[in-house]
Amino acid sequence: MLKRRRLIELLLIYSMGCSGPQYAEKAEEVAPTPEAWEKPSQGAPEEQVTFCSGISSELDQTLSTTLTQNLELKAAWERLQQAEAIATQNGATLYPTVSLQASAQRSKTAAPFGPAGSIEANQFQVSMPVAYELDLFGKLAAQREAAELDVEASRADAETLALSLAAQTTEAWLDVVFHRERIRLLDEQISVAENYLELTLLRLSQGLASALDVNQQETDIRGLKARREQAKLAEELSLWRLGVLLGKAEKAAVSQGELPEIGVALSAGTPASVLEQRPDIRSAYMRLKAADARTAQAARDRLPTIRLSANLFLQAAELGELFDDLFWSLGAQATQPIFEGGRRQARVDQFAAAARERLWVWAQAVNRAVQEVESAMAQEDAQVRVLEELRAQEELAETTLELARERYRSGALDYLRVLTALRSLQAVEQSLLDARRQQLSFRVQTCRALGGAWTQSMEMPESNE
Repeated sequence: MLKRRRLIELLLIYSMGCSGPQYAEKAEEVAPTPEAWEKPSQGAPEEQVTFCSGISSELDQTLSTTLTQNLELKAAWERLQQAEAIATQNGATLYPTVSLQASAQRSKTAAPFGPAGSIEANQFQVSMPVAYELDLFGKLAAQREAAELDVEASRADAETLALSLAAQTTEAWLDVVFHRERIRLLDEQISVAENYLELTLLRLSQGLASALDVNQQETDIRGLKARREQAKLAEELSLWRLGVLLGKAEKAAVSQGELPEIGVALSAGTPASVLEQRPDIRSAYMRLKAADARTAQAARDRLPTIRLSANLFLQAAELGELFDDLFWSLGAQATQPIFEGGRRQARVDQFAAAARERLWVWAQAVNRAVQEVESAMAQEDAQVRVLEELRAQEELAETTLELARERYRSGALDYLRVLTALRSLQAVEQSLLDARRQQLSFRVQTCRALGGAWTQSMEMPESNE
């Protein structure tokens, strides 16, 4: 008895060493989290209830539709349900299996003794076999742990997709509004250019302008009208792209026609807090831990497997006598691999390599997340100064055009100088609009880089069966 207990203790101690390397414990050493950002953010901390909340109420409604109706996201939720079902299956191996069997048989056989003849007999049987694998060394527990971590990773994958779709939806919605504002700007520029054309035609009739001046002005008008048609096409394509993101094969409905003004800069918080809010980082870490668990499972698979069995059964030749006697049997089986050509050790090596792969994937995800936040904040900060310079340039261009026009009217300048000043002003107006759109795009990138706790509050929709 003492020897058996000592043997079990030795096996338990050995099993503790058969967990394989735990690479998740080394994660912080491989990719340490920075203590602070290179350039501290100036914005006030604000909890985002949804993606980039506060840009536009219409956009918030559109995002809500995407997060509930997008077909790609629905598929991701179904993948999560698959992972949950697999985890349930793996967890079931920790429990006994109990079955109920019933059989009835009637046979006719030759009589073994006496005159030639036959014997007819009945046999009725009801049995309840029970089987159980004793998880003495934690192999099955490691299998269940890996499956449960896969569920958490699948949940984080769905959140990552939701974050990406929210960014795509915001960009598509902003594109629609941007192209509408661009069309309105082009209409204004076409109107101004046509007024200059009328003035030039009038001066031509008075002998104060040339046909070349008229031709140059008409050429510019044609160019503006061509860009307007391009903007109309871009608006329509953006509406289609937004519609598909909303889960429909039709153009989306957007009422807003002006780009919203961007709010104050977002606070990035600390690098550690940002990484906690990034679902892609959570997914990578959960898959790393799952790989560690599978390595432990493979290592413990080299230890003995102990299976217990039991069977309760009733058996009788007559149905009425079936419950007269209760029969039973008990059994135990232990299996210890001795030689398999290194197959089980190779399996351990395989899963250990997979865990190391997951470690590097996680480390790369962390480094990329830090880079994305730093880049997004730098872009937003620089774009503020770009807009300041463009607005100052617009004021100078307006003054230049006014001066050129006055001197042209007095005959001190030719029309080419006026046309050049007009083109310069219109180019600056286009650049300013493009810069405002770019600033909003940088804000979207910042929101995406920062992640957000709002994804964790998302609820999985009911499955449509």
